[in-house]
Amino acid sequence: MQLHGSFTSPYVRHCRIVMAQGQIEHDFIEAGFEQSAALSPSKKVPFLIDGDVLLSDSSSIVRYLRESQNQDFLNTIQYHDLFSLISTLMDSAINLFYLEKEGINVHAAAYLQRQKLRVDEGLVYLNQHCPSTIDLFNDAHLRLAIFLSWGLFRQRINLNPLENLQAFLQSAEADAIFSATKPA
Repeated sequence: MQLHGSFTSPYVRHCRIVMAQGQIEHDFIEAGFEQSAALSPSKKVPFLIDGDVLLSDSSSIVRYLRESQNQDFLNTIQYHDLFSLISTLMDSAINLFYLEKEGINVHAAAYLQRQKLRVDEGLVYLNQHCPSTIDLFNDAHLRLAIFLSWGLFRQRINLNPLENLQAFLQSAEADAIFSATKPA
């Protein structure tokens, strides 16, 4: 089994954590834009190759890994919705990050301003509806912790006014696997 990706991608990190939790043997292969464009139909990371199986989205990879360990993946519609919301916010934040790296001003277009507003207001919503306890085998919880960690690492978010999210992330960072996969 091969997981292709980068150490700073939050989507790849989710896969890496699930593999570590399940002690799933695999090769991690660093892949940039050129490798992912050549090998993945989605032209992005992560992607997983396991024999004849090629999976090109973190959600399907995580589900595949969880099911291989006889574990649940988003076993309620509420967890699935939370996971989807977080993925939407993370996609927006990542797109803004890369556009700014290209020199594009977020304030230059109404569409980009909506993306920023989506992230900002989504964080307020998540702070109000944050789980009181964390279960890093729950992929909605894990995705939230990864998004918060990545957002701080890339200076995309500010958690100062969001005390529930701060406490949630602090709980996640106490986990050895979560901490060991943190990008530097």
